[in-house]
Amino acid sequence: MKSAPTKSFTRFYADALAIKSFAARFRDFGKATMRGTILAYSTSVNAGVIVCDEENTFDFRELDWMGKLAPAARQRVEFEGASRTATKVRAEG
Repeated sequence: MKSAPTKSFTRFYADALAIKSFAARFRDFGKATMRGTILAYSTSVNAGVIVCDEENTFDFRELDWMGKLAPAARQRVEFEGASRTATKVRAEG
């Protein structure tokens, strides 16, 4: 009786990479790079609101800001948005 062939290491490694790639896509599901304008930013609470070009609003914290200069109202930004929260906010351009 023949035993079932075992997977070679190369095939096992390829399967592991495919699973890792799928997990990375699933983790980022729902996030999209967007553009918008900072509607308001409060230095007292270190948080602000971005109005997206599609007129949705997203909240962000100073920890999500990736620019060298402080965020300011009416500044154009790019960000990743999901569930009304903006992350990786940076000045456009």
